[in-house]
Amino acid sequence: MADDLLEQLAARNRHRVQAAQRRADAEAEAARRREKGFDLCFSGANADRINEKLQQPRRRRAASAGPQRGWAAPSAPAQPRRGWQQAPISLMAEDGRQIDLRPHWA
Repeated sequence: MADDLLEQLAARNRHRVQAAQRRADAEAEAARRREKGFDLCFSGANADRINEKLQQPRRRRAASAGPQRGWAAPSAPAQPRRGWQQAPISLMAEDGRQIDLRPHWA
């Protein structure tokens, strides 16, 4: 009788561990699928655009709301906005390996 109870407890524990492992595997697979189409965007990707903007003289406006006398809202930007630059990059892993990352189009 005690042996049966111990066997039932051991079987229940085995089933719990197996179920937890299946859940962990399913979550890892879902994460892998989500990350498969993931694009990396690093800070500094538009550094040239930002540097150009910093070189332009800045106009100061009063803190009050609404346009001031003689000020008009710009009708269109001087240059159209550009999207993210995408280019292959290389990263150095902790173990010294070099990892090459390429955009999906490269």
